[in-house]
Amino acid sequence: MGTNVLQLTNINKQFGTFHALTNVNLNIEKGKIYGFIGKNGAGKTTLMRVISGMSFPTSGSIELFGKTETKAICKEREKIGVLLEDRGVSPDFTAVQNLKMQMILKGIRDNARIKEVLEIVGLTNTGSKKLKEFSLGMRRRLTLAATLLSKPEFLILDEPTNGLDPVGIKDIRDLLHKISQEQGTTIMISSHILRELYEVATDFIFIDSGVIMGEISKEQLYKKMESKFIIRSKETGKILNTFKEHGMGEKVTVSGDTITMSGNDTDEETLSSLLHESGAVLLEYTQTKETLESYFINLIGGRHDA
Repeated sequence: MGTNVLQLTNINKQFGTFHALTNVNLNIEKGKIYGFIGKNGAGKTTLMRVISGMSFPTSGSIELFGKTETKAICKEREKIGVLLEDRGVSPDFTAVQNLKMQMILKGIRDNARIKEVLEIVGLTNTGSKKLKEFSLGMRRRLTLAATLLSKPEFLILDEPTNGLDPVGIKDIRDLLHKISQEQGTTIMISSHILRELYEVATDFIFIDSGVIMGEISKEQLYKKMESKFIIRSKETGKILNTFKEHGMGEKVTVSGDTITMSGNDTDEETLSSLLHESGAVLLEYTQTKETLESYFINLIGGRHDA
């Protein structure tokens, strides 16, 4: 069992009569990377702001790094690095100048830290180049560097790859893996690019209309995202007999002329060979696999406006 970095109990957040968050219960464990998934307006940014102290819950309790008292939590938030938007950087400053400004604002006196974070994010050779001359990917990396100045134990990142091209997205993904593995940093990251989120996260949290709809580890999700082979034939008996002869009968369900075989360990080449061996005439033979996106859509009831 991992050590909890954060525990939320019955967190509610209202804006007038609007319930932005409703009875949110959440445990964030040390060293994991959490993919935070929800539609626009689902409550992701609101919850991230509550966790980081930028907003206060209407009700409920927060435990951060084992502390529950308000004053102690405020102190513990110094261990959090937050990237909710590109702010606090000047387009007319170089990378080093921007980070120096951030150090002053955060009360950090270790000047060697600037070189360290620039090496981490791969911006050591920008020299006198000003931020306004940076690519979007470079600007994203600089804002991430600013969040790393205080050596945070917990990173909260809201859409850090928004607007990036595939190369920029991969760079950020690789960077987050590096930070997690080398520094043991816990990360919560939201993104609408679910295929990329699947590549970087170890666990997933789903939210809809301010309600946590579910949590699942990547390992558990993988088991649910089974490959399925759909086979249609008027000679299902021949196919089933062949499968049983090779010990594959337990993976099969039959409905009329349709056979469905499930399992991530099913080898497509072996299956094709067995179908040929059966001698049955096939009407259809296709493979499908559930994705993180389809899992999320099914979880929230089939609404596609995520």
